[in-house]
Amino acid sequence: MRGPIASRLSNLRRPGGERGFSLAEMLAVVAMIGLVAGMGLYIADTASWRVSSAASDLARRLEQSRSKAAFEQHDQVISFDTAAHTFTIHDDDNSDGNVDSAIGEETRVFQLSQSASEVVFGYPTGTKGLDGNNITAAITFAGSPPKVSFNALGVAQSGVVYMVAYEDLQAGDPTKMRAITVNQATGRVRRWRYDTESNGPGPWRLER
Repeated sequence: MRGPIASRLSNLRRPGGERGFSLAEMLAVVAMIGLVAGMGLYIADTASWRVSSAASDLARRLEQSRSKAAFEQHDQVISFDTAAHTFTIHDDDNSDGNVDSAIGEETRVFQLSQSASEVVFGYPTGTKGLDGNNITAAITFAGSPPKVSFNALGVAQSGVVYMVAYEDLQAGDPTKMRAITVNQATGRVRRWRYDTESNGPGPWRLER
């Protein structure tokens, strides 16, 4: 049997005869608020995710080219099309810098992202680069088009590739940018993330 206090509590009503929210109803409301907030965060961060994914894919293919050059003992040449936002990998069997289809040399073209309007080679005007100075070129490798070659020792030319979400480029927002560097002495490929709290010289920190 319920005591008199429990009985009175169970009979409590709000003015007008309406009962308050049950615990289950309150939990459901809290869960819905959390879901909506999570969706908003996902939508807001999708540009960062896309740029990070594009940078990871490019870095991975550069590393694969470096390894293949050392393993097969001939050059791997990666050239960049900054207008189409693509990059081409040339399996240079005779290491002469030319695409010789007669001996079966292959080239493969890759889009920087699934759509050219999603992630692009570029930077908002006035963005500081890895050296702390204003960026003047989305890709700093020499050549026209710019290119980097890994030789049989796995080493290459130094350079930087900057990339940004297209909508951030339009908005002048560099905060979600990524960069890829290649070190000439070692051929090492590294990924960088824009971060104003970095100790510099530029507002970038190394991604692990």
